[in-house]
Amino acid sequence: MHRRPHPGWIVLAGVLVLIARKPGALLSPTIWGEDGTVFWRDALIPGGDLFTAYAGQLWVSQRLLVAVMSALPVTAMPIAVYLASCVVAGLAASVVLVRRAEPVFGSYPRQILAFALLVLLPGVTEIQGNLANVHVWLAVGAMVLLVLDAPASVPSRVAELIVVVVVGTTGFVGVLLSPVALWSLLRSKDPFVRGRSLALLAAAVVNLVVWATQDRRAAGDVVERLLTLPGAVTKRWGGGMVYGHHLERLFWPDGFVSILLLPALAMVALLVYLAWMDRRGPSPVWLVSGLLWISLAVVSPTGALDVGWVARANAEWRYFGLAIAAGLLVLVRSTSLPPTRRAATVGLLGCSVAVLAGAYLRAPTAAVDPVELRAFAQCLEGGTPRPCTLGIAPEGWVIDVP
Repeated sequence: MHRRPHPGWIVLAGVLVLIARKPGALLSPTIWGEDGTVFWRDALIPGGDLFTAYAGQLWVSQRLLVAVMSALPVTAMPIAVYLASCVVAGLAASVVLVRRAEPVFGSYPRQILAFALLVLLPGVTEIQGNLANVHVWLAVGAMVLLVLDAPASVPSRVAELIVVVVVGTTGFVGVLLSPVALWSLLRSKDPFVRGRSLALLAAAVVNLVVWATQDRRAAGDVVERLLTLPGAVTKRWGGGMVYGHHLERLFWPDGFVSILLLPALAMVALLVYLAWMDRRGPSPVWLVSGLLWISLAVVSPTGALDVGWVARANAEWRYFGLAIAAGLLVLVRSTSLPPTRRAATVGLLGCSVAVLAGAYLRAPTAAVDPVELRAFAQCLEGGTPRPCTLGIAPEGWVIDVP
């Protein structure tokens, strides 16, 4: 019998790969956007809590992470934020490696393949290496977790429920993963699995209640926005799996009509076919969750995006991370099913260009100035008058602590 490689070493290797994907973040560390102006800033102000809404959503996971990291020296935060986000991403992806996931993917080598593809996930320029979008990685992990059988030990069950609640109440993750939770609820008779699904659905209700009380809605006609959904699915989801972020920016930056549309359409059609062939399994609900996030982004319930954003390949890739991850997981799972093994293998080969071309990620250009960072730390310690300010990335963003 071959000895099963210890998953701990595989996870460690995956985290190191995630860190290495964006070397500029190590050489010129910075704080990105809401990591500093919302989460770190709120943690530095007395009286802040984990349940303060921002952009019509709760951000429990990010606020918990920053609360823990606030014990570190201020000058260590830029590099600490990057490393912590990579560790969280690696741990979230590692759910595919647990023994309970073997029936889902068919074999341990396929589990390792799924983990490798998640670690090298294309189109993650915006979500890799920062805390503001770490919930995308957490959603991927929870998406797999929700289809697994119950863990054996009581402590593991308690920990799993806590993770589901925390992740589900972060952003719109509860809403996005509700199709997976409903599928698990209907197919399982295990009390824990059903309770886990109900916990996620309760988190979805919290998502909706918080959003409704914040009065955040996009301008423009919802129908007009929804008409861009087919283009978004084809170009940014199918194309993201075939070409990845970098190649789309180079060769398909604007609009939908292009010869590059054909392979993207083929990838979407393949995913639909594989989901149909696995209609009693988790593949359909994984894809529906990814589609739901794209649909929410198109409708833009928080008013963050204009109507034409989906045709531009230069930004907003964070809304496609869950869908691309779901597509890759469906491809890996389908290689374990005899009727779809050959088609899924072709699909994985079709994703290889996106995975390899997108392995290297560019870091934000505006690094934190070390002199300003030391002055910011001194100000927080009471050495200089307040307010304490620090310029971060993107250029023009400033942390302002009164």
